[in-house]
Amino acid sequence: MQKWFPALLILITVVFAGCNKKELVPKPENLIPEKTYVKVITELQLLDAWIYTSEEVTNPDSIMLEMFTYYGITETQFEQSHAYYQSDPENHTARIDSALNILEKEQKRVNQSSKEDADPERR
Repeated sequence: MQKWFPALLILITVVFAGCNKKELVPKPENLIPEKTYVKVITELQLLDAWIYTSEEVTNPDSIMLEMFTYYGITETQFEQSHAYYQSDPENHTARIDSALNILEKEQKRVNQSSKEDADPERR
């Protein structure tokens, strides 16, 4: 995974925090639970990285919709929840940090697995 993805997430958060909205977007009736939301934005970052680095991705929208189905949510539900969560920059920064932590752990796991696969004594 590229090292600039976490920086991109932080930049997006700072930009939205700079808007400093004083009023929260009204809470949607079908708000995605925060833990699920963090998982979804993490998956979206991975999807974005895959799209950026792969020539195999022909229809990213269908992959995104499949991911929403996996989490039992709709695109509209995600968009409404995303707007709501972003309207509170301080707490949204914590959500982004959680997503970054998940991505960093996954990157460490992949790197460790790659090292083990490359170790001739493990074959």
